[in-house]
Amino acid sequence: PTSTPIKIELCLNATAGISCQTSIVSTLELAIRTTIPKHRYPNAGIRIITPGYSLAPGTSCTPGASGYCQFSISNDAPTTINLAGGQTIDQYLYVPNTPTQGAGFIEQGVLEPSGSFTSYAATPVTPVSWYPTGIAFAAADNGTHAYVSSSGITVGIFVCDLSPQGNGELSSCVPTSTDSYWTAPSGITFATTNAIKYGYVPDPDEGYISSCKQNPADGTLIDFCIQGPRGFVNWNKPSAIAFATTQGGTQYGYFTDLDDGAIYQCAIIDDNITYNGILKDCATTGNMPTGSPNAANGIAFATFNGTTYAYITNRGTETVYQCSWNASNGNLSNCVDAASFMNQEWTLKGIAFGTVNSVQYAYVSDYNTSSPYSSGTIWQCAVNNNNGLFNTCNKTPAVSPSQTGQGWFVNGSVAIYPAS
Repeated sequence: PTSTPIKIELCLNATAGISCQTSIVSTLELAIRTTIPKHRYPNAGIRIITPGYSLAPGTSCTPGASGYCQFSISNDAPTTINLAGGQTIDQYLYVPNTPTQGAGFIEQGVLEPSGSFTSYAATPVTPVSWYPTGIAFAAADNGTHAYVSSSGITVGIFVCDLSPQGNGELSSCVPTSTDSYWTAPSGITFATTNAIKYGYVPDPDEGYISSCKQNPADGTLIDFCIQGPRGFVNWNKPSAIAFATTQGGTQYGYFTDLDDGAIYQCAIIDDNITYNGILKDCATTGNMPTGSPNAANGIAFATFNGTTYAYITNRGTETVYQCSWNASNGNLSNCVDAASFMNQEWTLKGIAFGTVNSVQYAYVSDYNTSSPYSSGTIWQCAVNNNNGLFNTCNKTPAVSPSQTGQGWFVNGSVAIYPAS
C-alpha cells in the first residue's frame, strides 16, 4: 500500500472518452477487469491524476492520442497495470516562447532542488497554429489542464491535457475559446466566484479583460466570454491580472496597464447570475509611477514572513516594483524597487513565484530584444524572507540548445506545476 491515495481515471472506451470514472487506489499494482460477462473492450484506458505518480516502465498499455494509456480488458482475467512514484514529485517550469518566424512552443524544464532548471526541452505537442503568450494550470473534475493563450495565427486559448505518463508533458492541445473580439490575448489567470471557476484573459490591443467560464466536467472554456470590467470605460491596455482575498473574505482582481503604468484594483460581481465573476468598480491603487515611459506589464502576489506583497514588472523602466498589500481593504501602497541592482539589465514581461524545497523564488520573464537572433531569459531571483525584496537574480536560458538558430523570445509569465 502507498502512504498517499492515488486518483486515477478509467475508461471502457478511451479513444472516444466514453464510460469513464475516477477511482482512488492505494497500491502500485492494479488488477483491472470489467463486470460485464463475455465482452472484451479493446480500447480501455487509464490516466493518472495524482501528481508524483506515473505508469511504471514496461507496463502493459499503449499511450494514445486521447491522453489515456490504452489496453484490452474483459471479465475473464484481470489486466495488470503497474504504477510508479510516490517518493519525489517533480516540479516543472513552463515557458511561453515565440520565434522570429513560424509557430511558437512551450518550453518545459525540470526544477532542480536549487530552484533553477537545467534539464529542459520543448514539450512534444506543438500546434502549428499557436503563438504562446502565457500559460496557467487549473483543475477540473477530470484532472488538471494547462491553458495557453495565443496572440497570433490562431487567436484564443488552447486547453491541453497532461501526459498520462506523469512526466509533465502537454498533450492534445486544442482551441477551447476563440472569442472573435480578441486581437492579442496576453495570458490567462483563474479565479473562483460563487463556486464557479473563470479564466480571465487580458487583451491590451482591445483594451478589456474577458472572463471565460470553465466547464467543470472536462475543463474546457465556454466559447463566448464576457468582456469587462463592467461599466469601466477608462482602461487603456490591460496586460496581466492577479487576484487576492482580504481577511474579511472579499476577493479583488488587480490588473496592470501597459499604457500608463498604473495598477487597477477591481471588485468582482457575485450577486448577479448573468454577470457573475465580471470585474467592476475598478480604480487605481498603489503609488506606482505613471505616465511615459512607464508600462506595467506583469503582476503576481507572494507572501514572505507573514506579509503579502504585490510584485509588478514595468517594461518601460525595466523595474520590478514591490507594493505592500493591505489585508483589510486590499489596497496597495509603498511601492518600491524590489531589485534596483538589476535595472536596465532586462526587458521585462511577466513574473511568477514558485516554492522549491520550501524556498520561494521569483521567476522573471525577460523578452530580450537586444538582437534579432538573441534568446529570451528567465531570471531566478532569491528573495529576502524578512522584507520580500530580491537578494540576487541569476540568468537562465529560456530555450534548450536544440532550439537555437533563430531568435526566441519569452512572451509572458512562466508557470510552475505542481505548485509546491
